[in-house]
Amino acid sequence: MTSYPFDRVWHNGRGIVFATDKSPVQTSLGTPRSMPMSTTVEVQVDEVTYKSIEEDLNEDAESFTTAPEEFTDDSVVPGVEDTEAAQAIVEEIPLPVLAAPVPPWTKLEYNVSIDAYSAAQEAEEGSMESFWSYKLYRGPVDDDGKETNVTVHYCTSKETMERVCELFVGEEVLGFDLEWKPSATRQAPAKDNCSLIQIASPSRIALFHVAFFTGTDVDDLVAPTFKELMENPEVRKAGVNVKGDSTRLRNYLGIDMQGAFELSHMYKLVRYSETRSDLINRRLVALGTQVKDCLGLPMFKDLDVRRSDWSHRRLNMKQIYYSASDAYAGLQLYHVLDEMRQAMKPTPPRPHHLELNLPIRLAEPEVEESEEDIVDSSDVAADADVAAVTEEFPGYPTLKLTEDLIKAKEAEPPSHNDDTSKT
Repeated sequence: MTSYPFDRVWHNGRGIVFATDKSPVQTSLGTPRSMPMSTTVEVQVDEVTYKSIEEDLNEDAESFTTAPEEFTDDSVVPGVEDTEAAQAIVEEIPLPVLAAPVPPWTKLEYNVSIDAYSAAQEAEEGSMESFWSYKLYRGPVDDDGKETNVTVHYCTSKETMERVCELFVGEEVLGFDLEWKPSATRQAPAKDNCSLIQIASPSRIALFHVAFFTGTDVDDLVAPTFKELMENPEVRKAGVNVKGDSTRLRNYLGIDMQGAFELSHMYKLVRYSETRSDLINRRLVALGTQVKDCLGLPMFKDLDVRRSDWSHRRLNMKQIYYSASDAYAGLQLYHVLDEMRQAMKPTPPRPHHLELNLPIRLAEPEVEESEEDIVDSSDVAADADVAAVTEEFPGYPTLKLTEDLIKAKEAEPPSHNDDTSKT
């Protein structure tokens, strides 16, 4: 793991110090500002000063919020065209426990630490240590023999957004989430309707605090590489209520998201295919429900944080913890659910991207061979061999005559129809 000068690293004796506004903007990705948290998780930032983590975690959060799950006031709207996509509806039907691996292991390089997972299970219920979060995950061992942690990038400028987005190029799946000011109306500016954008790969999470970017025009708020990632259909963006989020990006930031993937659809496909296929539909299931069911631990539920105003103040550590975990949950849920889907027999197809507006497909039933369909292979072996040769060599050349056949043909008297007999 890269080492950093002491004046750029958090220490419990000196609080958290970010670069001041007068500091030069970082120009090299090779020497980023980093702030290892008390749980040894790096948070890279670009500006402002915070108090110590312990003090900040106990401070009442006031800054941003995820959108409410239901809307009762017509003047406060989600900015989407589809009401269903704007509401995360939790199914109330009693459900059997999914056969997800515990801890939820996947083929990714970054997986949950067994020690950290066990500690979370044994922690006091409701304590910060008892919740699922990105902090539980570890990656490959570095040159010092230590497992690498998930890095969090907190960006408050378009320039930093561009540099950080370049680190996500080449990823096939990204966790995605969006936060906005809870009182934002359709007429409110982009910074109120798209206050914080979160994306996640296995090794890193990026928090783009658009509300603090300089300027108000779309060109001031959207980095080119971010737009490319969002509009690339080959990069799957996984989350809950992604349709509503993608509509906000289109309406307020001019981004036509492609590759949007609704986790609720695959969750229902995996959960109900074998027992209640009638419950497989396009209604949404809350992220916390999916995390508890598939990843084995509850999510952080502090309403002061989840419903705070993301547009007026810089993030405190509770908000970083919550918003980073939401995006990373989308990524991990996608891989856990997809590997469970692939293990199903018969295997249902993966749900389509949302922009295609296609139904969720069920698995085709496996057809068992009857005795009448079984044919003795010895009866068809010769024909099968010939067919295989013909298929493999469609332009197979004519066989050459043997030497004896050539001599016999030369000894035959010329035909009256041959050109050589004409006078």
